[in-house]
Amino acid sequence: MQTLNVKRDKVNLKEEEINKKFIEEINKVIEGYKETFKELENIIGYIDCIQSFATNESEKGIIKIKKARHPLIENNSINTFIENDIDINRKETRFQNITGPNMGGKSTYLRMIGLCVIMAQIGMFIP
Repeated sequence: MQTLNVKRDKVNLKEEEINKKFIEEINKVIEGYKETFKELENIIGYIDCIQSFATNESEKGIIKIKKARHPLIENNSINTFIENDIDINRKETRFQNITGPNMGGKSTYLRMIGLCVIMAQIGMFIP
């Protein structure tokens, strides 16, 4: 019985040595990809952050902005830009009709809403 225990202990020691060598070899291989793993970690973290912003806001279905301005037109315009309030709640209304004369700013208003939503989803300041 003692000889079997001794043999078992030797086998266990040999197994530990093999496992240790295997882990050392894996660590050497992984060490060569250390920078790649760091870069991948940053990319995955960024994607996770953006996705969580988008998921959180899309679940609420509410867009509410006071005195919103189209960021590109405001910066490039010599005239004063009219601020707009945006209040869209998916639970209360599923349709909004935007009317006005030609060249009245309907398309600019819609683009401004789209830009503000995208900017909010990526965590930027909304003008």
